[in-house]
Amino acid sequence: MDKDFLTGLGIEDEVVKKILDKFNETKSQENEVKEKLLTAEETIKNLEGKLQHYSGIDIEKLTQDALFWEDKYKKHKLDTAIDTAILKSKGRNIKAIKALIDIDKISFNENGELEGFDIEDLKKSDSYLFDIETTKNQGSGFNQGKNYSMNEELNNQVARAMGVKI
Repeated sequence: MDKDFLTGLGIEDEVVKKILDKFNETKSQENEVKEKLLTAEETIKNLEGKLQHYSGIDIEKLTQDALFWEDKYKKHKLDTAIDTAILKSKGRNIKAIKALIDIDKISFNENGELEGFDIEDLKKSDSYLFDIETTKNQGSGFNQGKNYSMNEELNNQVARAMGVKI
């Protein structure tokens, strides 16, 4: 749009100026929108290219696999914690002890500790599965000392007979 064209139509200069200002403002906005549209189209093309890289992937299968491995990890973590607890309670045979425990009742509490794991009853009923500390008296049972008062005379006679000076 041009000033001379509008003036030639009989429009006053003040109105022509307002029309041209509005036209230029609208033209500027149009250019901004065109730039944004070009940027958006370019972004769409880039994303479509990246999306083609993942086009053959089954998302539902990935979700199922992730859930499977998460469940397997949780079971392994629980199993390892149970094994560790059995070892700490001086279990001799983990496999045999686990066969006697109801593992389905054992879980982790909010502090990450085992809950429902009671090994003490099993220690009482099947103590052969555990190394239970027993106290032994050290020594041979021979009491050394001078408790020979009754045989002192006999010992002296034997010593003299052997030629030992007392």
